[in-house]
Order: sequence, then C-alpha cells, then structure tokens
Amino acid sequence: SILYKLHPGSFLPFGSQSLVTPNVLKPEQGLESAAYLGYQYSVTANLSLSAGIRYAIFNYLGPHDTYQYVPGLPRETATITDTTFSGPGKIIKTYQAPEYRASLRYVLPGDASIKIGYNTLRQYIHQLSNTITISPTDVWKLSDTYVKPEIGQQYSLGFYKNLHSNNIETSLEVYYKTLNNLIDYKSGATVLLNSHIETDIINSKGKAYGAEFLIKKPSGKLNGWLSYTYSRTFLKSDDPLAGEAINNGRYYPASYDKPNSVNFIGNYKFSHRLSLSVNVV
Repeated sequence: SILYKLHPGSFLPFGSQSLVTPNVLKPEQGLESAAYLGYQYSVTANLSLSAGIRYAIFNYLGPHDTYQYVPGLPRETATITDTTFSGPGKIIKTYQAPEYRASLRYVLPGDASIKIGYNTLRQYIHQLSNTITISPTDVWKLSDTYVKPEIGQQYSLGFYKNLHSNNIETSLEVYYKTLNNLIDYKSGATVLLNSHIETDIINSKGKAYGAEFLIKKPSGKLNGWLSYTYSRTFLKSDDPLAGEAINNGRYYPASYDKPNSVNFIGNYKFSHRLSLSVNVV
C-alpha cells in the first residue's frame, strides 16, 4: 500500500504592505493498495512462460472540495453549479482494475532467443506541465472524480543474440502501445494554483510504437554500448466535455514525441588508475 500526500502550493503576500490576496490550495491524499501474483513455467527446454497479475485499488481521500458542473456542458468555471466537501479520510472516488503481464521466451540455436510480451499499466498519479521542459511550476495531481487513471497496453517482440562467446550482446525490439485517459491542456491552461484543474485539461487517448537496436560489450578493457531508437507517440482528443478540439479531433504528435534517439557510451581502461569515458546523446 502507498499513501500519497500532495501539497499543491500557496501564493502568499510578502509583508503587511503587499496587495497579494492569499491563495492556499488544499492538500490531496490518496491510498493505492495492490496484490501481485507471478508465475514462471518451463514448457520445454527451449520455451519458457512468465505471467503475472496485479490487482490495484486506488481511493481518493478527503478532506477535499469536489465541484459539480452542469451535465452535458464543458467543464468551465461558468458551469460550476455546486461544491461538495468531503471530510478527512472519506473516500471520494475509487478506481480498481487488474493489470496483466505475460511473456514467452524461445531459445534458438547459436546463443539467440525470441521474446514476445504483453502488459497493461495503470497510473494514478500525474505530473501536470504545460511546457515541454521540466520547470519548477510542474504540479503533481492524483486521480480524482474527473482526472481518471492513465491506462496503457503494450505489445512487444524482441530478438536477442550474443556474439564472440557472449562478450557482445545484440538485440532488436519492436513495440506497440495503446494509451487512454492521457492528460493534455486547453489553450492558455493554468496548472499552477488551480483549484479546479479539470476545467483546463483534456482527457485524451493515444498510441505509441517504435523499435530499438542495441549492441553492448559489457566487459573487457574496452566496453560500452550503442543504441538507436525510433519511436513515435501520438495523442487524440476524445473528451466531449473539453469544450475545444485539438487538431480537429485527429491524431497529433505528443509534446514528448521523439522520433530518433541515438545513445553511445564507451569506456576504455588504460590501467588500474587511468580510464577514459565517452558519452554521446
């Protein structure tokens, strides 16, 4: 079990002469509890199975205010109809669902293998940021009545082969992922000190896919690795209560979409006391 306690922040006057009106956001808390069961089985000498299930329950807890909106209309400050206060420790919203893991590995002749995998993920804590770079104004947010857990399903296929008596490792992996309940932002969204953040966010769905090639030499005087990754991540606005559409409701690249990535790390040990390292991104 994990107990989350978040303090969104405050905006306070500096001294008695300040014209700033105090604004203190109420803290959030939630409880995530889960049980996990895993199983591994060797079907044959070359074929092995690994499977697991994790059942998670998330409770969004008071004390907190929940705003009520006009049914069927976009969630905006103008459509707020009422506020409901929930006392300390009271369960405001509950989410629960299983998460699955499964993989098959088949060993091929010549120090090679193939692996097929499938897994599902659910995330109950979110980082809100309306910029593409990390900034001090990023805000953490728990899933609540309006901010749903992010859900992902990933399918993967990989080929792995060791060379030169296992001194060199190579791999090629491809994946495809579906995403639901991702958070994107309306134009001019305010994430800092916003007591009704649900009026500035858009629930979206998405898809991601890509491939990664890796060659690695883990030991010896010269060691390191080189990887190339091609990956795409697209989002699509599917929130009928957002009040606005992004890219006319079609898929668009996410702010963290990074199609090409090359990483190289090389180490050479001249002696016991002298070594050289190179890192290229």
